[in-house]
Amino acid sequence: ADNEDLRKAVAYGIDVDSIIAVAAEGRGKKATSFWGWNEYGFYDCGGYEYNPDKAKEYLAKSSYNGEELVLLSRSDISYADSIMTAMADYLNQIGIKTRVDMVDTATMNTRRTDGDYDIFMVNLATWDGNALTQNLVPRVVQDMHSNGYKNDELNAKIMEAFGDMNKETRVKTLEEVDNILYDLQGPIVPLMQVMRSSCVRKGLTGLIENPLSGYIFTNVTVEEDYLK
Repeated sequence: ADNEDLRKAVAYGIDVDSIIAVAAEGRGKKATSFWGWNEYGFYDCGGYEYNPDKAKEYLAKSSYNGEELVLLSRSDISYADSIMTAMADYLNQIGIKTRVDMVDTATMNTRRTDGDYDIFMVNLATWDGNALTQNLVPRVVQDMHSNGYKNDELNAKIMEAFGDMNKETRVKTLEEVDNILYDLQGPIVPLMQVMRSSCVRKGLTGLIENPLSGYIFTNVTVEEDYLK
């Protein structure tokens, strides 16, 4: 939880563009912010470019001693096994030993509650466009996933934004929060944002997708080939 150099080694060591090609059939965008670009308070932090040499430099500076890191994900997420295999391979290439655990939802929830993981990957939909209520307060300040990561400055800024009713100053504070999260690479780091929903990609037509991943239903049909 407190190994910043190791987290940055991971950030530089994974080619997110290749993950997008597998997981979103190319219909995605590399994340450059803690939250999606359509969410309130979005701020482009630039992100981390794939750079295995720099990843190895940070790994050498870290306290990593060759121990095996467990990459945890849910088995019911589309493409999750391919994503985790690719991530493990990238980390192996820079010198990090890994093991991939694909588990059911109940096991995932138990292990996150217990803090029994090194890195876990999930997909996360945004229902209200508010990173404070969905991510920042429960997952960072309250540590609902027991990652053990704590940054008092970060938590104070999150709660400042949470209690600020002034839209302009709240957005400014969220920009500061976003920069801290990306600079420290923790405790949650988005890899990518999928630009189209799976139901649209797989043949469902007549859906209008709004910017926050909700839907307007019109005359919905399914392509005949897909039903077969």
